Amino acid sequence: HLQTDAFTLSFYHTLGQIPGMMLASGLIDLAGRKRLVIIGFGGGSIALMFLSSTAKSIHSTGKDIADGMYSVVVLGLACFYSIFLSIGWLSIECLSTESFPTRVRSTGRGVCVASGRIAGFSVQFMYG
Repeated sequence: HLQTDAFTLSFYHTLGQIPGMMLASGLIDLAGRKRLVIIGFGGGSIALMFLSSTAKSIHSTGKDIADGMYSVVVLGLACFYSIFLSIGWLSIECLSTESFPTRVRSTGRGVCVASGRIAGFSVQFMYG
């Protein structure tokens, strides 16, 4: 029986990032950065569509998520989403870093990271 408390499920979901990072590291030179970005975010989108349809079917039946195999299915889809998202973000980080010339690569990457964090910080104040 799968424990369905929030902390345990979050831990399992976060563990899904490990295979995603290993897959991205192994496939980045083989498949290419741009292709892995598409695979990562496309696969994440597909996992979210399946997760949404599963949640809709759970809601329409009126069952609790702890009933039967629903919790395992939801956790599995969340882990697949985490795997694909790790692949997408690691690929896009590599792609954005390599888009700058070698002389200014660390500065360019720093500006990208800083602007992304400032934008993420600012959104919290704009939308509450």
